[in-house]
Amino acid sequence: MCVKTKEEILKRIDETGVSQKFLNNLIGGYRGKITEWKNGKTSLSESELNILVSYLFDESKFKLRPEAEELYERYQKLSPEQRELIDNMFAQFEKKK
Repeated sequence: MCVKTKEEILKRIDETGVSQKFLNNLIGGYRGKITEWKNGKTSLSESELNILVSYLFDESKFKLRPEAEELYERYQKLSPEQRELIDNMFAQFEKKK
């Protein structure tokens, strides 16, 4: 039996920033299944919920070095527009490689 509520799982998805595409692949679900579950249009099996919980609540997967943690916290405080500017800047750097 899954020991986390839907609300706890959804909150953790937001906290970790893991993409729904990745999570859909992780549980072997079709494209959009996590979104449909979030919106109450489908349910997840006990097995799928356990896979999500095992992944999302494994702190070792999301532990950052102290300096990275500080940057992450600062990024989280930015507005969506500010985040988009930063994301676009990084995309430009990646193109130059």
